[in-house]
Parts: sequence; C-alpha cells; structure tokens
Amino acid sequence: MLSIILNGCFGRMGEELQKEIYNREDLNLVAGIDRTKQDAAFPVYQSLAEVNETADVVIDFSHESSIPHLVDQCVQKQLPVVIATTGLSEQKKQKLQEASRAIPLFYSANMSLGINVLIEALQKL
Repeated sequence: MLSIILNGCFGRMGEELQKEIYNREDLNLVAGIDRTKQDAAFPVYQSLAEVNETADVVIDFSHESSIPHLVDQCVQKQLPVVIATTGLSEQKKQKLQEASRAIPLFYSANMSLGINVLIEALQKL
C-alpha cells in the first residue's frame, strides 16, 4: 500500500484527490498539509516539518509560493514528491531541478491526461 501526504489537501484538486485515494485499496492518505484547518479523516498540518506520519510520497496541489519550503522539507526528510502546482517561476523550477538530484521528484504544470499525451507526442515529433 502506498502511503501519501497530500499538500494542499483542502483545495479543489486536493479534495478531488482525496476522493480518488479513498476509492483505491492500494493507496492510503496518512496526512494532509493545508493553511486552513478543517475536519478530516486524517491528521492535517500547516507544514511538512510538523508531519510525523511515515509516507512513501508527497503529492502537491497547492500554491506556487509554498513550493520552495515544501521541496526543502522533502529533501530534508528524503521524501519523493509530485509537484502539480502551476505558475512556477524559472527560479522555482531551478530549485526543483536541484532537488531532483537528491530525491525523486516529478513536476507537471498540468496533470490533465490530454495535455500530457500532447506533450509526449510533441516531444517524439
């Protein structure tokens, strides 16, 4: 079973991802990170630094301003991370590139299947 920490857990995409995770027997949402405090079926923290639960990956659907801090914490905790936040500056993208030398890191500004298929097709052309 894959244990997940969801950053931006109460945003629109975070809530959709919660539903998808709960519908899968091979996934487990062990903690969430969000700036707002709401009731949830899992512990919610303000920062990854506060999270004590063991996880296999962090999935991020948050705000571009939180990315540098999140990535630093993932490197410190040696946690793989999936970044799905849009609007990253070139400087923040460079930070992701540097972090990817220390931890597994996947970044996509658009997680839509159609866009990702198009990007792959364009790269092959």
